[in-house]
Amino acid sequence: MSTDPTLRMPAAIDGFRLLAFADWYTPDASGGAERAAWEIYRRLGAAGALVHVVSAVHGPPHEDPNVEVSSIKSYDLSRIAGGYFAPAPAAFGATAKLVRAFEPSAMLTSTIHYTGCLAAARTRAKTRIPLVVTAQLGALDHLPALTRVVGGTYENTIGRYILHRADAVLAVSESVRTHVIGLGAARSKVTVSPNGVDHERFGLPVVSANDDPLVVSIGRLLHNKGSHLLVEAVGELRRAGTACRVVFVGDGPMRSKLESRVDELGVRDLVQFVGHVRDPEAWLAKAAIVVRASFTEGLSLAIIEAMAAGRCNIVSDIAPNRELITDQTNGLLFRCGDATDLARALRAAVTDGALRERMARQAQLDSEQYTWDRAAALHAEALLSVVGRCF
Repeated sequence: MSTDPTLRMPAAIDGFRLLAFADWYTPDASGGAERAAWEIYRRLGAAGALVHVVSAVHGPPHEDPNVEVSSIKSYDLSRIAGGYFAPAPAAFGATAKLVRAFEPSAMLTSTIHYTGCLAAARTRAKTRIPLVVTAQLGALDHLPALTRVVGGTYENTIGRYILHRADAVLAVSESVRTHVIGLGAARSKVTVSPNGVDHERFGLPVVSANDDPLVVSIGRLLHNKGSHLLVEAVGELRRAGTACRVVFVGDGPMRSKLESRVDELGVRDLVQFVGHVRDPEAWLAKAAIVVRASFTEGLSLAIIEAMAAGRCNIVSDIAPNRELITDQTNGLLFRCGDATDLARALRAAVTDGALRERMARQAQLDSEQYTWDRAAALHAEALLSVVGRCF
């Protein structure tokens, strides 16, 4: 596949019949895999592909030109699993029905962790309809033991089954490529197709070094996103005499626990929770610093969007994040899971405006290589390629 940053959508995608799967097909999705699915699927539709998406129910179905959505019920077990997990058994029946009625040329999944992906893999095992899988999540090494065991068990059973039946796998980063090959994906079938960013939407003026720095964390309030580490770091900074104002943008099962901990630490005047919002760029516009304290990633949309916005990123030192952020160059890294080291990085960014502005400007330049048009074109190339091989 081409690595040309100006890659264009292949004309042959016009009229292509695609059965696609997403846990939530909407521009309002808060999860990275779901957002990526919407950005890519709608671009395939805009290029002339006929796209039918099997999506879990999160309000009325969202539809774009040439994109139809079949909504199915899911069961959110995130609080039990410790990470986002919403099985949707109805995906199997919906997929079987659409295969007969829609007669797709190929299938495309947005991750290996949604029930629809398993339905697609089972369909591939029973039919000649080729399957392209997008892999969005890297290694689970830094997760808590129980979550790591549960997640690892899933990936080494269901995830491996899905990958074995894929005709092509698009990994969103080099570290994800390494991870899925370790799970049994054939090396020759796995290529890298990075996530993108809407530069028109997220491109903002870089915050001046002289402005009072607001810290923002955008994402679901789940343990694996590390929100609790930021709360602890704010408490440490207050004890050390440094005020650090933080806004959490997003919602999730950890919210009540985080709010209780904020009260215990006596930092309620410094920390605000605003819940899920439809326009995270509005909060990026107010921020100078963005923190991503996650234990696992693929290629974080939150980080790429903050880079495009010209904000100073402070991120956990895990392999996928190192593909985006170089310490002291376009952001700051801290030891994954270490609230004290996060407090160190926060103090540096909060107190050194010149450092913060320099890194933000470099991050904005570095973000230019990530576009959704290129990501969609790479997906189209993969779909056309597998159809050519399978028929």
